[in-house]
Amino acid sequence: MGPGCRFVAMVACLVLSGCAKPAADTISGLYGAPLPANVKVVHYYGEAMGMDPSFAWVLSPIDDAYLKQMIKATGLKAPAAGQRPSSARYGFPRWWSHDRIEALPEVYFDDGQGLRRIWVDRENDRLYVEFVGT
Repeated sequence: MGPGCRFVAMVACLVLSGCAKPAADTISGLYGAPLPANVKVVHYYGEAMGMDPSFAWVLSPIDDAYLKQMIKATGLKAPAAGQRPSSARYGFPRWWSHDRIEALPEVYFDDGQGLRRIWVDRENDRLYVEFVGT
């Protein structure tokens, strides 16, 4: 077995054994900004196996400084007037209601290397954060 295969096998063992990175470390790595102490992960979903890893977080409360840091670190942008980012439908758990989340008026996204999206639910003081590798 070559070094590349050994690395993949090691990562698979860590993921399957529950030793994978915690939700806060994963979002920090993918969005370039460490989770502030006042922001909690309400829900987390992570699927690192396969060609297109996918992750979803619900964070609360909204920390506008953290939101701006995530947007800047990843180059996310708001859609032009009348536009929306393309919809990505993946097998996230029940708490991830795509229709309700995608209807939120404030969204930031990047469809470059992987799909990155942040929906801001000001009414419920939550951020819905998605990453889907492509």
